Amino acid sequence: MGERLAAVAEALDMEPGVAVPLSLAKTYPQWIAPWDTIRRKYDLIAPGLETFVGLSFQYADYSMRYGQTESGPPSIVSTVKINKAGFTEMMDTEDMFRKWFRQARSSRLLP
Repeated sequence: MGERLAAVAEALDMEPGVAVPLSLAKTYPQWIAPWDTIRRKYDLIAPGLETFVGLSFQYADYSMRYGQTESGPPSIVSTVKINKAGFTEMMDTEDMFRKWFRQARSSRLLP
């Protein structure tokens, strides 16, 4: 996970911070006003934070098992079937982060 966070930080021209347990769903209200300041400062076209992220913070808490002490239910993810159906192109996760953050920045959704 640390490498992925470093890739996200790199894509946004930032340094990765120290990992700490954090509920995004509980914490995000304190980020609403700073996000509005950032939007104005960089003349972003992105909407307000709650509209911009929707339920992503709640989903992230669930996906990253925030507040849970045990692993979640097992999931098996295989790309074999879709690959056999002809969808053979793939992209490295870190490259995908870089691509979409670069696009979000050029579209003035992120500074």
